[in-house]
Amino acid sequence: MRERLADKAEVRRWRNGRCRGARRLSHMHEAMAHALLADPSITQRELGKQFRRTPGWVSQILASDAFRAHLAKRAAKFIDPLLYATVKDYTENVHLWALELLSEKLERPVQDIPDNLIVRTLEVTGRVT
Repeated sequence: MRERLADKAEVRRWRNGRCRGARRLSHMHEAMAHALLADPSITQRELGKQFRRTPGWVSQILASDAFRAHLAKRAAKFIDPLLYATVKDYTENVHLWALELLSEKLERPVQDIPDNLIVRTLEVTGRVT
């Protein structure tokens, strides 16, 4: 009997209690996960053509909890945890460095700060909050 991944993953539900997206994975879903791992740059349109489905259908499957849990489980076998941690640490350090640099620039007198820097800072901080 096939394992129901939606039962093991945290499942998003509609108001009536039903699960959103695919609740069980078919062989097609598993093949789609394999295709995504083989070529992470593949588009939803290309996946749809490969499996003779619409891009909208592919989008619903990719967003489903069961598919995401299955893909994460499969991807964990291929991703080196040390490499992942190193890349994550590096990006966090770059982010912190950029914030320090921005903070220094914003401490200048107002007339010395370019308008586009102020606007971009507002846009970025608005997305974070």
